Amino acid sequence: MVTRRRPTSRAFTLVEMLVVLGIIAVLIGLLLPAIQMAVNAARRAAISLEVANVNAAFETYKQQKGEYPPSFGEKDSSGNLIYATTSGTPSRYTSVLERHLQRCYPKFNATTKGQLYDKIGNNATAIDQGEALVVWLRMMSTNPSNPFDTSSTRAGYYEFDERRLSDDDGDGIPEYLAKNSRDTPYIYVEARTYSSYLTASTAASAMSNKYYAQPYFADNTGNTATTLKGMNPTKFQIICAGLDGEFGTVLDNTGGTYNNLKKFPSGANLETGDLDNITNFSEGKTLGDSRP
Repeated sequence: MVTRRRPTSRAFTLVEMLVVLGIIAVLIGLLLPAIQMAVNAARRAAISLEVANVNAAFETYKQQKGEYPPSFGEKDSSGNLIYATTSGTPSRYTSVLERHLQRCYPKFNATTKGQLYDKIGNNATAIDQGEALVVWLRMMSTNPSNPFDTSSTRAGYYEFDERRLSDDDGDGIPEYLAKNSRDTPYIYVEARTYSSYLTASTAASAMSNKYYAQPYFADNTGNTATTLKGMNPTKFQIICAGLDGEFGTVLDNTGGTYNNLKKFPSGANLETGDLDNITNFSEGKTLGDSRP
């Protein structure tokens, strides 16, 4: 009788195991950058969609009220913010903010001011360009006689994610933290006041001056106050810091000429932080990716 030996299984040797692990490590190393790129692309797409939705909300506001709301920050010839001295006096409406209230809310009775109106009218220097976005899209009421009536139904031009509303300075008016942008807020600058944000000391701001941004200008703009041509020259700019959470270094434009304007789409004068920014005029791309 012939006895057959059972086949024996052969285990991996240590060397073979190390080779397999090495191959797996190489494959992971090759895949990780591609995965990260795909994740970042998805995050940027989410930011772009949100910027587009906020942009659409301001367009709805304009359709209903007749013009885009101001972003505060307007200054007189001496560089001082101008709101407090004339608020609530219809015969003395001299600022963009006050003219907007007079035109778009004609039934507003200034004698029945609410807490929000008092904040805006009497202390508008405290309203920054991050808070401005939330004021107009979320905090205005449907009361035709008092759009600042905090006890009435809010107009609700945009459905904010409540978890991303941050009242950093505790004044009751929050900023809206941008999606996927390291807890930095969206900044809103309206075209009539682009020139108010062009020096290091007067840049658009948010979160108690924690963040600063400047509006962007067309490549063919001039360098004097009368020839400036900002992007969206009759509308507004929404600026998001992008995935890096950096708005870009603030540049100085003093002495009556504007030689340090941040240009689009060429990218002239853009700092590293600007290149990752996503705006409502960059067509869903970062400013860096939008360059020719």
